[in-house]
Amino acid sequence: YKPDIIHFNGSIDLFSINILKIPTHTKIISKIHGIYKSNEFLTKIEKSIDTKKIDLLLFLTNEVQKIWFEKNGTPQCTTGILLNGINNNVFHYIPAIKKDDYFTLLSVGRLSENKGQLKALNAIVESKLKKVKYICIGEDGENLLETLKQTAKSNNIKFIHFDYVNNNELPHFYAMADYLIQPSQEEGFGLSILESIACGTPVIIPEYIPIVKEDNIISDKNSILFKDLSSETLANAIKLAYSTKFDRISVSKTVRHLTWNKIAEQYDNFLKSIL
Repeated sequence: YKPDIIHFNGSIDLFSINILKIPTHTKIISKIHGIYKSNEFLTKIEKSIDTKKIDLLLFLTNEVQKIWFEKNGTPQCTTGILLNGINNNVFHYIPAIKKDDYFTLLSVGRLSENKGQLKALNAIVESKLKKVKYICIGEDGENLLETLKQTAKSNNIKFIHFDYVNNNELPHFYAMADYLIQPSQEEGFGLSILESIACGTPVIIPEYIPIVKEDNIISDKNSILFKDLSSETLANAIKLAYSTKFDRISVSKTVRHLTWNKIAEQYDNFLKSIL
């Protein structure tokens, strides 16, 4: 088997070019989704990749590319940016679904310190808002669920958790929420942020994550930004969100240009450029 192109997805897969026997005519592409900042072993893998053997190195965002260059030097191959997209057949504007008078916040992603669900809950407590519902969707990756349940119960916050929700059902959860809140320490991109906005639900997110720094995605038309992960800062962002009303149709329109079909067209152009 002698393929024309092999696409390696991420640094770990890409490391295999150091040991695989790849036909000389085969073009090598890889897409880097994020940078390993705190894992010493994975950082060494990144640095060991011989970019002279790569024909095209794509990065998920401009910020990811910038950090890669700073950590590992300028790659000795062609580079480019290929953002994530949304399936607009699934994630599109849905009118708000309000079954009660709770102010509802939603987080989507594995329960973890990095994703910051406990930080969000503590900030809800500090905000002193009444009748708040916090929904988390994601597996309990770091045994945080019981702490979340107990914290919510002791502070009269309605907490709901789902291990998993399939993509076809996710838009209904976005529609039930007043905001998606994602107080992540690090993000490669944050696909749930894009999905939420596409469904018309504005987001509460940190100003330092890569998606915020991309052009024509995050703005005051679809988001409330905060500068750090302190409880006070997060609580203030939540209180601002509580008093701010977004037009959900207008929110949804802000990311209509980021469909998978359009991203696929960009990827096709990248492929043609190396063949």
